[in-house]
Amino acid sequence: MMTQKFKLAAIAVVITIVSNLSILAQVSGGGYAESYLFRNVGCRAIGMAGAYTAVANDPSTLFFNPAGLSSLSDRAMILTYVSPIGNGRLQNYASWGQRFDKLGVGISFNNFNTSSFTARDVRGNPLGTLNDVQYSLTAGLAYTMEFASFGASFKYLNNSLNYENTLGSGYGIDLGAKFDIAGLFTFGLAMQNIAGNINWNTTTNDKANIPYTIRAGFGMEFPFNTPTITTRTTSLAELDTIYEPSTRYMLLSLDVGYNQLQEQPNLILGAEIVPHEFFAIRAGTNIVGDNMGKLEFLPFNIWGAGISLRPTIQGLPFAMHFDYSIAYEFASNDRMSHHFSLFLQF
Repeated sequence: MMTQKFKLAAIAVVITIVSNLSILAQVSGGGYAESYLFRNVGCRAIGMAGAYTAVANDPSTLFFNPAGLSSLSDRAMILTYVSPIGNGRLQNYASWGQRFDKLGVGISFNNFNTSSFTARDVRGNPLGTLNDVQYSLTAGLAYTMEFASFGASFKYLNNSLNYENTLGSGYGIDLGAKFDIAGLFTFGLAMQNIAGNINWNTTTNDKANIPYTIRAGFGMEFPFNTPTITTRTTSLAELDTIYEPSTRYMLLSLDVGYNQLQEQPNLILGAEIVPHEFFAIRAGTNIVGDNMGKLEFLPFNIWGAGISLRPTIQGLPFAMHFDYSIAYEFASNDRMSHHFSLFLQF
């Protein structure tokens, strides 16, 4: 029979192991509390290697930059995402967002879990089989003005180790801003997991702080077409032309991101090309980035690529996209992970 002190030490080891399970997918560093929060979500963003701070205009903007909520449609938008990461790890994400006049709102659920594994104490003795389930519930708001939007979100965090009834809970706050610069490009700025922490229900009341992340980015769109609608004015009944957003375009984005516990920042270039309304192609990689604590040119330890299929089905009350992306994954055998998304707009 282990002493109470020895049990506490064993639980601390288990918590440390689990804290590192999800960080295996990160470029560098280790021991981040709730490190699944640093994994990008959504196939579009992952396909662009995460260069998404200034261009996000779907419900996943709640993860990247809450200010983007005000860029959503006034029709309800839903995004679901699943990623079998490898080594028994699975991440799921679902979010809803919608704009009401100048106010954008959104909620999301981000879940990360592992398959069963053997926990061991500080001496290497097996303690039993357990699994880890982590999730965050996030709610956010954004307000838009003529050329700027500002947003904030609050996330509740929960972690269940399924061992000795070990549970953790905490919170984090995200702030963001998004600017339209003279209609030429957008600039986004976000700070994630401000004051983030998680507290464990152990006898010693273990507490882990979640490192913050700062993101900034630019986005520019090059249209291939300019759809128009011709109507008549209500007063003089004269012809009037309304210009709609381009349905065929090329989008370029450039993001720089810095995590509190990383040695160096990452500069990421992403691109999306929509040659036809039916499909889109995406790709991205880090131009300069952190490679095991050293700043390196073209380290290629952050990259992604993907495709989006956008069928038009008559009679459906909603539009939908099927998205797939592939990305670098340090912890998998082939160094790659696969991601799947379904986007609905009602």
